[in-house]
Order: sequence, then structure tokens, then C-alpha cells
Amino acid sequence: MNKKPISPSLILLASALVLIMSRNPACGVTINIDAEGLKTSTGDPMPISGLVILAASTLDASFGNPTASSFFGGDDIEVGRWDLTSFGVPGAFQGMTGSLIASSVSANWTVGDPLQLLWFPTLTLGSLAPGAGTSFGQYRNDTGLDGSAAWLTPSDSSTISLKFFTEDASFLNGGGSNPSSSGMASFSTPIGPGSSSPGPSAPPTSVPESSSGSVLASITFLALAGARKFLH
Repeated sequence: MNKKPISPSLILLASALVLIMSRNPACGVTINIDAEGLKTSTGDPMPISGLVILAASTLDASFGNPTASSFFGGDDIEVGRWDLTSFGVPGAFQGMTGSLIASSVSANWTVGDPLQLLWFPTLTLGSLAPGAGTSFGQYRNDTGLDGSAAWLTPSDSSTISLKFFTEDASFLNGGGSNPSSSGMASFSTPIGPGSSSPGPSAPPTSVPESSSGSVLASITFLALAGARKFLH
């Protein structure tokens, strides 16, 4: 059976799809975090059930403080959340975002936006809101210490490692450049009119992923099916 030559339009379509799919992963950013010396408001190591959040300021390059009803203020967004079960060691944390498509997390999240670590020793991974009078800690550094990258959103296709070690760290790092007190949950959400009790819990939320992969896969399948039909 003589086979018909493949249509040039099909070749162009397949080539375009391969190019798009190969470039798609390059749109993601990956952020790895190591921290040790996270503490409660009284200076005890943070329990492994506590909540850690990576936040980004998307418009004004500043972070609003958490309130009873919200983890974030103004334009701040959640990039990822974890507990301390990765090592099972109180006060020691490691988290990885995986590849994130910035525009899928927030249309306003762009390269160079500041990043900040928040920890809430008394909350859990499923907490919907901080609640009134809840203690928390926060940390960021524009230049990065102890081998850390700057706490800024990286460019597309980049992977960065953020590190926060206090001077009394001993499990992940033999000490750090930050004072021990910087690891304490020394702040608290307001108590007063409009404040509420600690929020209810919900299943952990995940960062939205781009659906472009599934769409491209469907288009590729249709293109290949058309090519096979053309050849027979």
C-alpha cells in the first residue's frame, strides 16, 4: 500500500506543539526552603504540627501583618504552606514548592517580588485563619544569609534555595547568622472589636497548577490521530 506523504501543515502543527510543550516547564519557578530555630512565643522549639507559610508581596513590596481573619494583608498572597513533619524535628523545617506557574498563583505575582516566611506554632496545616491573639513569627532577608538566595521571586525556569538558620541551629546547620530571638513567634494577631476566635480547620489548600499541560496534550493527541488517518 502506497502511503501518502505527510501534509506539511501537520508537520508544522506537530513541531509547534513540541516547541510549546518543551517551553511550558520553563515558565515555572521552584523555591526550596530550609529553616531551623523556629520557636514558640515562649522560646520553645516549634512543634511539628505547626503551620509554616511562604508569602509574596505582589504590588507594593511590603507585607501586611496577619489578622484574626486573614493570614495576609493587602496584596500579599500565599505561595505555599507546610508543617514540620518533613524531618519530624521540632523547630526544623524543609519545604519545596515544586514548579509553580506564577500567573496561576496570582496575575500580579512577578519576578523580583519580595518573599517572606511566616510560622504559626499553635495552628495546623488546615487552619483557615489565624484567629485572635495567635502568635506568629516572620522572616526575610533581601540579600540572603548562610548560603541563602535573596528572598525575592526568581525569574522563570529558576530554582532557588531560601535558608533561615538561627545561631542555635544544630540539626540542619551548625549554627546560623541570625540571632536566636529572630526565630521566636514574637508577634500576635490583634485582639479587640471584630476579632474572632481561632478559625476552623479545612483540608490543606494547594497552589493552583496551570491547566495548559492537559490542553496541549489533548491537542497533540488530535494532531497525531489526524496524521495516522492521513497515512492510511
